[in-house]
Amino acid sequence: MQYLPEGIPEELSCCLPLEYPVETALGSSRFLMEDVDGRDTAIRGYYRLLNCGFRPALVAATDYPCNFGEPFGTLLTYVRIPGGSLSYRAWVDGLARGRTVISRKGHSEFLDLTLNRTAGPGDDLRLSRAGQVKAEVSWSAAKPVDGTLEIVRDGVVLARAEGPASTGKPVPLRARVDFARSGWIAARRVDAKGHQVHTGAVFVTIGRAPVRASAADAEFFVAWIDHLIRQTSPGGEWNQYFAKDLEAAQARYRKARDIFHRIAAEARR
Repeated sequence: MQYLPEGIPEELSCCLPLEYPVETALGSSRFLMEDVDGRDTAIRGYYRLLNCGFRPALVAATDYPCNFGEPFGTLLTYVRIPGGSLSYRAWVDGLARGRTVISRKGHSEFLDLTLNRTAGPGDDLRLSRAGQVKAEVSWSAAKPVDGTLEIVRDGVVLARAEGPASTGKPVPLRARVDFARSGWIAARRVDAKGHQVHTGAVFVTIGRAPVRASAADAEFFVAWIDHLIRQTSPGGEWNQYFAKDLEAAQARYRKARDIFHRIAAEARR
């Protein structure tokens, strides 16, 4: 996701995640991975999917050798494992459930986010009716670090606290957040270069309604997939790469587009 542009990609490149909305909508991808430079276009793509009701996990990794000199382990994915019994299976299951915190300063910074003191990243806090939840975040660091701690609801920053965080002196941030309809909350630590630490989302479900936080985000993905279909159709610049399986690929595109069409209509209600 690191090379994701602001808008719909116009070029074909091995570094662009051209089909990420398709694979997410069709359920064949469980997480999004960002790496190297942490540009916030990747996070905005993640937010758009959350606003459409999908729940991909957020994962960090090192793209060696394209890591601009950063050593292995600088970017880490922390996974919460209920019960605390660490195994590879438990770690993978926790990752797939979105119980993650990603840090571009591995072993140096961490964010702890809870809603109503019980729900953390990857959890679903269920309310019978519209109401308020208490979000609490703690930003800890192994050495003094300046930055801004933020609480994000449905892609919009609701609360901020300024650092620095340092050893034994975490920066706390608390906010009471109203939910009129289903949505999500995440926390992040940002500086002039963008986010440096980011939690996975905690979901708030009102009744049994799915998250439909933005018709515009769903429509963005409709336009994205329309572009894929045009570019891969006969006469399109990318058609040459589909000598045998064009119809199968475009059938997947159309199926995913229909899903986003439906989500956009539900979000407008």
